[in-house]
Amino acid sequence: MQRFLECLELKTLVCDDLDRKSAYALALTNSAFLHPGLKKVWQTIDTFEPLLRCLPADVLSETKLRAFFTRMPTVAMSLRRPLVAEDLARYRSHARYIREFKIDMYRCKRLPAADLLHGLELVTEKQHGALAPNLRSFKAFPRIPLKTDLLQSLSPFTYLFMGTRIEQLEVRLSAELPLDAALIQSTSQSVPNLKALNFSADSDLPLTTKYLSSSTWDNLQSFCARTCSSISILASLPQLRTLRLTEVQNTDIQIQSTLLDQDTLEVRNRGFPSLREMEVHARSFTIILEFIRHLPTSNTIRTLTFGTFLSPASPPEIQDILSSIRARVNPLTLESLQIADNELDEVHQQAFWAPGPDIEPPEPEDLGYDEPIDALPHTHDFTNLEVLVLRFNERIRVTSGDLAAIPGRWPRLTRFEISETGPKPQHPLVDHTDLMALVEHCPSLRVLGVPFDTTRISGEERSPQGPFLLSRLYVIGSPICSPSCVAEFLQGNFPELEQIELAFDDPRLNYSDSKTINRWVKVRELVIPHWEPEGYSVPS
Repeated sequence: MQRFLECLELKTLVCDDLDRKSAYALALTNSAFLHPGLKKVWQTIDTFEPLLRCLPADVLSETKLRAFFTRMPTVAMSLRRPLVAEDLARYRSHARYIREFKIDMYRCKRLPAADLLHGLELVTEKQHGALAPNLRSFKAFPRIPLKTDLLQSLSPFTYLFMGTRIEQLEVRLSAELPLDAALIQSTSQSVPNLKALNFSADSDLPLTTKYLSSSTWDNLQSFCARTCSSISILASLPQLRTLRLTEVQNTDIQIQSTLLDQDTLEVRNRGFPSLREMEVHARSFTIILEFIRHLPTSNTIRTLTFGTFLSPASPPEIQDILSSIRARVNPLTLESLQIADNELDEVHQQAFWAPGPDIEPPEPEDLGYDEPIDALPHTHDFTNLEVLVLRFNERIRVTSGDLAAIPGRWPRLTRFEISETGPKPQHPLVDHTDLMALVEHCPSLRVLGVPFDTTRISGEERSPQGPFLLSRLYVIGSPICSPSCVAEFLQGNFPELEQIELAFDDPRLNYSDSKTINRWVKVRELVIPHWEPEGYSVPS
């Protein structure tokens, strides 16, 4: 037991497994757990209570706030007497444990008033990071509809928590809040160790561009924002490993590739020297192609994720983007490739959350014909793929031979999805026997999505190597005759299924009178009786 108490790592593991209240009790009752326990209690600050409760009782007085929302703060804490340095002694003894500062206004019952904040500023001599000297992660105050100047008064004092050791910063830059924006802009030179920078989705593009241009960001490894105005700025970041842009508009960046000759492009495309993960969602594949063309051919990228909003890719665009990836991305390092068109942006996701008959059209009599695209060969060079997702409005050709070659080509595959984002009338070229052969030879496969013919399933088919651990199955575009037979087949071979994706994200592409979708809904009810839509939970 004594050896255990002498091992800091083991004591830390014990405290990490406790909630704050239990960790605090352990710290007070056993001196051996004092530091690990207090570290657990103080490592994340999400309200102002830790600061307020550490101040002497005779320092503070309460002022009731008018609450416009039931979950908003109801009390402001003001100074009853002048604050002196000794009043912060207890707080400072614990503040060294703070690593993450992310105030949640919906959890706050009390807020510091302006005079208390000014008092803290004076006794700390306006030192950056004085209230959290070892802070690593800072999340700016959220935008809350609070009709009081109190919330506005908090922002000018955030520098008291933000010292030079900050590694992760999540902020909002908005012209509507000029004071906040000016204060955040001033931090670019005071966070030399910053490794992760996230801008909120409602940040203004000119302000984020100005902030990015204000420093060389030599240590920045992760960048996330809604959009950007210059690929070159991002490409110049020497340590950038992860790039995520959630909604790039066609007018946000200039397309230079069409204006420059190939030799000039190759000279410029020497950026992103450390990039490992790139995720870009844009209004068109023209934007995404511009990002791909900026990649140096000497890259070591592991993950690529691309998507376009409400914009189906044409066959030439599909061939162009896949051939560009094949030409520029290192085939030995790429482990995950995901491309999708026709995604829903946030506005349409909310509008279509509860689709009805007025959104889903009836099935037309003439469905036409579209030739499948032979796109899979563009991915064959990437022999270390673990995830391959191609979701296009056009159907990608998948044959029995293609599926039979997968185990030898990608032995570590965990997710394989080749599906459509819009209705296609043609029957698929593979059936359930091809899928069974695939899962039999891909033991790591957990997510599978390929349109396949289920009309010849009797329900009695079983693999001698099963059952299998498949957790998610995409059946969009798969014809079906008997829900009961298909359900019996899935239950017998894939008992771990947690999700069956059977309809398009955009409800306007799902036919209101579709027998196929109705039959697959019945299958899901039989196979996953307690199924719930993702992001939904039954109220307690």
